[in-house]
Amino acid sequence: MGIGPIESRLRRLFDQEGCRIVFWDDPGGDSTELVPHISFKDVKFIDLSRTSALEVKTLVDLRNPQDKFLLYSGGLPQAAQGWLNDILLYSPCFRADREDMVVRDLGLSNPILREHIRERLKFFAKKERRTRLKAIVRSDDTADDLDRKMLAIASGSDQAEAFSIILTLLHTVANGGSFNFEATPKAWPDIERFGLASTFWDLVHQQFEYEAEEPRFADLVFRMLVSDFGYHLNGELPVELCDLQLPVTGAQNAVVFLARWKDSYSKAGSFNWWADQAWSSLHIADLFRGYNADNVLAITTFAGVDGLIIADLLHRVESGSTAAAILRIIDKRRTGHWVFSSSVSEETQGLHLAEYNAISTAARLLELRRTHRAGFRADEAMSLFRMYVAELFQFDQLYRHFCVYAKAATEFGHDRLGRLRAKIEQCYVNWFLPNIALAWNRHVETCLPERWECRRVPHQYRFYSDNIQPWLEAGPSRRAWVIVSDALRYEVAEELARVLNRENSFRATLASQLGVLPSCTSLGMASLLPHRQLSYTAKGDVLLDGNPTASLTQRSDILRRVDGFAITAEELLSFGREASRKRVANSRVVYVYHNDIDATGDSANTESQAFEATAHAIKCLKGLVKYLVNSLNANYVVVTADHGFVFTTSTPELPDRSSIDSKPPGTVLAKKRYLLGRDLPEFKRAWRGETSATAKAAGDMQFWIPKGYNRFHFSGGARFIHGGAMLQEVVVPVIKVRRTARKKTRGSGIRQVDVQVLGSRHRITTPRHRFDLLQTEPVDESVKELTLKIAIYENDQPITDIQSVEFSSTSRHLSKRKKSVVLTLRNQAYDKHARYRLVLRNVLSGIRHEIPVTIERAFYDDF
Repeated sequence: MGIGPIESRLRRLFDQEGCRIVFWDDPGGDSTELVPHISFKDVKFIDLSRTSALEVKTLVDLRNPQDKFLLYSGGLPQAAQGWLNDILLYSPCFRADREDMVVRDLGLSNPILREHIRERLKFFAKKERRTRLKAIVRSDDTADDLDRKMLAIASGSDQAEAFSIILTLLHTVANGGSFNFEATPKAWPDIERFGLASTFWDLVHQQFEYEAEEPRFADLVFRMLVSDFGYHLNGELPVELCDLQLPVTGAQNAVVFLARWKDSYSKAGSFNWWADQAWSSLHIADLFRGYNADNVLAITTFAGVDGLIIADLLHRVESGSTAAAILRIIDKRRTGHWVFSSSVSEETQGLHLAEYNAISTAARLLELRRTHRAGFRADEAMSLFRMYVAELFQFDQLYRHFCVYAKAATEFGHDRLGRLRAKIEQCYVNWFLPNIALAWNRHVETCLPERWECRRVPHQYRFYSDNIQPWLEAGPSRRAWVIVSDALRYEVAEELARVLNRENSFRATLASQLGVLPSCTSLGMASLLPHRQLSYTAKGDVLLDGNPTASLTQRSDILRRVDGFAITAEELLSFGREASRKRVANSRVVYVYHNDIDATGDSANTESQAFEATAHAIKCLKGLVKYLVNSLNANYVVVTADHGFVFTTSTPELPDRSSIDSKPPGTVLAKKRYLLGRDLPEFKRAWRGETSATAKAAGDMQFWIPKGYNRFHFSGGARFIHGGAMLQEVVVPVIKVRRTARKKTRGSGIRQVDVQVLGSRHRITTPRHRFDLLQTEPVDESVKELTLKIAIYENDQPITDIQSVEFSSTSRHLSKRKKSVVLTLRNQAYDKHARYRLVLRNVLSGIRHEIPVTIERAFYDDF
């Protein structure tokens, strides 16, 4: 220390603090060379090494009782201390060595820390470290407290807390590159230089009871990971891993520590890296023999665990396990770290999620088949039609979802779903489609060719008069919007309606109508327009009241008679809100045409993307409806289609053909799934019908359509078909969307489910504690699912592991909406009078709900 700071501190003692005598203790003689240069006019200087203790006492107490004295000692002899004891007791002691200056600067009250600091003076060489330490140190800190806080600063931890320090250092070891068992954190050389390395390993031992002759970071992490694996394993740990487990109480803390690591927004990525290194280095995949999903259900330590569970689930689905049993497992895993966390790579997360979704969908589809194993017999067409719109459409929907999920999993480079894919294809293509076709055929045969009806089911050719005209006639200022989505079949519309009903500003209701035959675009699109009489030209073109209908301009001309016009969805959205409002200002009816599904599926080059196009169509239609309602103030929007479709991912084989060797006389138009003409003869592999019966068309136009889901030929693609009479083709959806007033009441609008923690007082006495939670209401169109992260906190730190729980039950039974979560306490002393909180954090919104808990565990123990 230079002379300036010394003089400044001494001057403050004499002048500001009013000291008459100051004892300068310099036991090492570090300031000997500075002493001759210290000079105060009003202070007398005495070097105790050159003046006897008796003389000093006489000068200070007897001869000059009012004068100020600076007594310097380079090491006071024991004998002299007796004479000067009273002076030393009432005089402040001044020290000018570096450790003393540090003690004073930090405001530490314990002088014993001088020696402790002397051993760590390198840490205090930089002002930045001193400043950061001063901000967090307390006057009553012990040597251990001081070391922990210096470790926090040296490691870069944002908190001087054991878990935070250890986590920060382990995080920096993970560099994402090749694994090195001897690797150390970036800050480790400084920590060793500051004399804090042994302090760190002592801290690790306190928390995890980790011991090793040569402690290594990789060894520590591997042991924590194995301990976490063993803790959550429902069964015996493989003997090859037993020696790597931490002692019981250390393992308990490792569980809590790793849960916190996985939950860290900034550091979870390094956990994934460490877990992958341990998985491969310890060859854990080879030790999984004999385990099943129930054994490892609670384990989120390694990504490979999900692979084991998926393999077991595939076996269960193929063996006929109930959907409930399958969904219970998937429900638990879907919120696990390797599926749910944003820190996991897109490939790992996407693969697991796609496979779980595919398996859960397959389980539901196969269970639906078991429910209808006897087939689909119905006494009349109306009954089967209603069965389809109430439940049977789910076969098509679940098959579509499964194919999308299975394809996504395959695109990630894995094909574990091959056998299940074949089973689902057999179920849908070889069982459902033939059986539903057979059941429906009985009713089609009774209708054609003279009539085409289904009791109490409205006809598509009456769409405008049934759905649009009454709305317009109810008020002169009313406007109707009609969105016509080409090939939007009923099951897709059902999903769209559910998606729309999750919005707050409108409500959607789904109905159905019997489509025209043939179920083709030209006839279906024309039937939706306002008209008195539909007819055909000699070439097979559709006319409405004598006017052509094929192009957008021609449809606008027809709509102009009812103060309307037609526009494509792309063009309408490209205008922008103000331009769109001006465009429709004087119109009462606007038909908006959308074409994602048919444009993709009806081409041989793109038909394999038909189901992906369907998902895209749902997204686009949702956006379009929101735009009409929220930006163009639409109060009434109707979404419908010209026809549906049948699609299979497998290519149809020869028996699915209803081949026509040559076109019959009178043929006007021949397509893959239908043939138009006049005076058509009977054909045993097809139905013959009259458009006058199926679409109320004037004239004598007839058609052939293959029975069931066969094709006449395969041009233009073989898997995506429409034009025939399958329910998937002729059950045409009608979604009516109405604006709803925004209310501020709690029960209005779309919200997430409520969850309550059962019990009024929560007292924890064991290392593991179970909390029971109740989803108070089922998920439906107005109440959506909720995912919570649950843990017990002390101040702002979790003291248990962190569990993710999804509440998405649609059951009306209270007992089926109950879930439980078991939390593991960090092994430490607890104060039963302290305030601990069970925190339920909404993953989507971040909103926290807190419940006070009491922990009566004053001592460390095992579990």
